[in-house]
Amino acid sequence: MAKRKKKPTGQELHKVNMAHYRNEFYRKFKLVIDTFCGKDIYPLIPQKVLDDVYSCRSAPFKYKIAPGNTVPKNILTDTKVVLSNIFRLDKIILPPHNLEISITDFFTVVFTITIFQVRIKETDFECAKQVKEALLSITSNEDALNKAGYAFNKALLSFGLGYCDLGKTLYLYNHEQILPKLFPGEIENIILINSIAPETISVKIDGTSRPVIRVGWAIPSVGIQWVSIKPSVLNINSPFAEIPLPVYIQSHALNRLSERIDCFWTGFVQYNMYNSLLDAKVFRDSHNKLLIEYQFFGTKAGYFRVDMIDGVLVIRTFLFITNNGTPEGQLLEKNTGLQKLDKSYLAIDKLSTFMTSDLDKNEEIQRIFKTSGCQCLLDLYDKMKPMVTKHANGFDSNLMLNYLNIHNLDIAETEVESHLKLVES
Repeated sequence: MAKRKKKPTGQELHKVNMAHYRNEFYRKFKLVIDTFCGKDIYPLIPQKVLDDVYSCRSAPFKYKIAPGNTVPKNILTDTKVVLSNIFRLDKIILPPHNLEISITDFFTVVFTITIFQVRIKETDFECAKQVKEALLSITSNEDALNKAGYAFNKALLSFGLGYCDLGKTLYLYNHEQILPKLFPGEIENIILINSIAPETISVKIDGTSRPVIRVGWAIPSVGIQWVSIKPSVLNINSPFAEIPLPVYIQSHALNRLSERIDCFWTGFVQYNMYNSLLDAKVFRDSHNKLLIEYQFFGTKAGYFRVDMIDGVLVIRTFLFITNNGTPEGQLLEKNTGLQKLDKSYLAIDKLSTFMTSDLDKNEEIQRIFKTSGCQCLLDLYDKMKPMVTKHANGFDSNLMLNYLNIHNLDIAETEVESHLKLVES
C-alpha cells in the first residue's frame, strides 16, 4: 500500500515560496536589463555576482507605525493588505522603452540594479566595466525615476484619503530606506504611518471665542502642507497684501461640507477643499461677502464663505452650488421659484441626490440646471458617478417637474454669465 504523502510543513512551504521569489526576482532583473541595455549584458554577470546582488537586494515594503504615533490597528492592517496590493497591481510605464512594471518591482528590482551599478568595481569580474557603463541607461533615467516616484506618492496619497479627516486625525505616509548593518544584507523599504492631530486656535466670531482648525493636508514623503492665501488674491489692498495669511475652518463648515458633498469618503472631500484653496478662485456674493470656489476633482461644486478675523482667514461655512447663498442658487431660485425649504424637500441641496438620479435621461431638468449656471452638476454626474462611495435614495426628475408645475423654461444662458460676472472679484 502506497504511503500517504505528508503535508508540507510551514518551514518547507516557506523554502518553496522563497525559491519561487528568488527565481522571479532574477527573471525580472534580467528583463529590466535586457530591455534597457540589450540582451548581451546580463550574460556577462557571473552567477556568484548575481547571488551577491540578491543577498544585498532592495527588499519588499514593510509597514510600521512611526515611533511615538498612535494609529488604530485596523488602519495598520488595511495598509499591509490593501496598500501592498496597490503597489503590486499598479503599473508604471518606464520610458523610453515603455516597459510595464509594478511599483513594487521598481522599488525592489530596479532599485537593486541601481545599487549594483553604483557598487561595481572594474576588478570585480571580467566584464565589470562594460556592465557598469551599460547599466547607466537605467540608473541615469530621470524620466523613469520621476514617473515611479509620482506613481508611488500618488498611491500613498490616494490610499490615505480613505482614513484622513481634518476634524480628527491626518495620517502621513513616509518612505524610509534602511541600510544593512552587516554585509551581506537587504536594504529595507519601510512605510511609516504617522498620525497628526489637527492644529487649532481660538478666534472671536460675533463676540464669542470659537475654535477653528487649520487647513492643510498630509502629503506623502513631504509632510503636512498648510494652506495660506495672500490678501491680494482676495482683492484686499493694504501694505501687507502680499503676506500670506493662514487659513482655518470652523467645525461647522467641515460638517456642512460633509453633509453636502455626501457621497464620497471624507478624505476625498476634504482633500479637494485643500486643493481648491491652494489655487483659490475668489468671488463676492450679493452682500459683498467673500466666496472661494470649491472644486471636486476639478469641477465646481460650491463655495466656501470666508472672513478675515484676527489676522487669519476663517472659513465660516460651505455652500453647495444650489444653495440660495451662491450666485447659481440665486439664479435657480429666480428661474424656478425654489426657495431654501423647497430645495431641502427635493434634496437638491446635496450632491448624492444628483449622483443617484436619472439626470442623464431628463432633458427638461438638465435645461433648468444649465440655464441656472449649474452645468457643473451635470459634469460631476458624468465624471464622478462611478466613484461614488455612499449611495442615497435616487432622485426622480419628474418629481421636481411636477413640484414646479412648469415646462419649457426660456432663460438665456447669457443671463447666467452676466450674473456671475457681477460677483467675481
